[in-house]
Amino acid sequence: MNILTLFCLIIALSFPMKADDICGSDTLVVDYDNLYAVHWNVKIYPIANIYTYPQADVDRIVEALLDSQKEVLFQGSIMLSYYLDVTLDEAEQIKSTMMAVELPKGFDWKFGLFQNEKQGLAMFAAVVDSKSPFNFQVGHACFEKDPFGKPAIVFSLRQGESDDIAAEYRKYCLKHNGVILSINDLSFAPTQMKQLNMPANEVVTVSYVPDVVIQDLYSSHVRYMLENAMPNEAVRPAPMQSVRNSKKGGKR
Repeated sequence: MNILTLFCLIIALSFPMKADDICGSDTLVVDYDNLYAVHWNVKIYPIANIYTYPQADVDRIVEALLDSQKEVLFQGSIMLSYYLDVTLDEAEQIKSTMMAVELPKGFDWKFGLFQNEKQGLAMFAAVVDSKSPFNFQVGHACFEKDPFGKPAIVFSLRQGESDDIAAEYRKYCLKHNGVILSINDLSFAPTQMKQLNMPANEVVTVSYVPDVVIQDLYSSHVRYMLENAMPNEAVRPAPMQSVRNSKKGGKR
């Protein structure tokens, strides 16, 4: 994480931000100097393990995960497969095929898109234990650069709450062999989350995120300039506000 991004997050923990919309259109132009006011519902799901999954269904589900015309990488003992070099149409077809495979009660399918090392589009499919996800809200987020120089999702675990959330999050992630992170129902694979290898870290970073996903998560939210920080107030999530309606004079 670069120094400016870290400073951005530290400011978010100490001060609320007042709206100063600097977006001129609905298409997000990534700005690493700004914090974004977001309304994200974040959930963490354990990926099902083939050794503890209902054994009568293991072979059927693993076969479904491997049944693809695309190159498939199966993630060891957990029910997670990666599909390389896909188009959006191919990803949708893989998802549709998987969704037709019925899962036992308490388990769900999760799907996500990511960029591979050649910056091509890839996807993953996973079976998760949906009975007791770890759930929290995110009100402020910003960016850093991933290994490709593209924007990665960055947010603090504190978000104005007590340290218990960060501690419980780390405990939950370390308890399971692999987890899927979902933000507003957009899912991300464990290989995209660098902080899983740093249990003391209180900042979540999600890398290899395609532009279409970045646009979905950030482009309808307000950016806040650091100089608009107001001291001596508690941090709180900013109200949802569309960039199209935040300019003076009403809608564009």
